[in-house]
Amino acid sequence: MKGFNYLSITAVSAALFLSSCNGDFVNTKPLDQLSESTVWTDAALSEAFVTEIYAGLGQGGFNEQMLASLTDETIFTHPGRSITTITESRSNPADPGWINGTLSWQQMFIRIRACNLALSKLEKPLFTDATLVERLKGEAKFLRAYYNHQLVRYYGGFPVVERPKEKPSFYALTTTTNWCATTEVFQ
Repeated sequence: MKGFNYLSITAVSAALFLSSCNGDFVNTKPLDQLSESTVWTDAALSEAFVTEIYAGLGQGGFNEQMLASLTDETIFTHPGRSITTITESRSNPADPGWINGTLSWQQMFIRIRACNLALSKLEKPLFTDATLVERLKGEAKFLRAYYNHQLVRYYGGFPVVERPKEKPSFYALTTTTNWCATTEVFQ
């Protein structure tokens, strides 16, 4: 009897498992993502893509950790944020202390890549609003220049990236990459 029950449960489970999924269920498109072709054929979605690049500005300098907290002017009382590394003069290359996340090397290059992607896709736009295309290209150029300027301010020379890379690796750029001199960014 136990063998029959075990065999029955196994057979029913196998039948349900094998018939539960069909090919259409597995091949569904995600509802929270848009394809690249969809974004660049629709004017509003293209505008939303460029608008998101502004998120790299953060809170406009109004973070919880104020710059005054990095001096003896104020006391930042929340532990674990590496503020004391700076105020106690223990900052070094291995532990630089608190750095605003939006000003990190990687975050700025993510935004520069987005600007380059927008500029490349807007060269031959797939929608007809020429005024919007020119505005979006102008915004993308300005934001790319802004992030390049921030890289010079915070890090000195940096690899100049003027085209979107398929699989960006901002920590291991090739030796053929042009490195920026400060005067190039300020011109």
